[in-house]
Amino acid sequence: MWCELSLWHLEHLIAANNLELVDEQEASALALVAHSVSSILISHQLVTWFN
Repeated sequence: MWCELSLWHLEHLIAANNLELVDEQEASALALVAHSVSSILISHQLVTWFN
């Protein structure tokens, strides 16, 4: 669920960025969310490989 919410937030920030409305705080949040999502996906992939 958290991953889904993060992906929704990421999509929202990307859409806002396309409209040139992202400020510095939102850009930082975007980077944090992107990093978190990629960490979750990498962890999930590693668990899948080793199981």
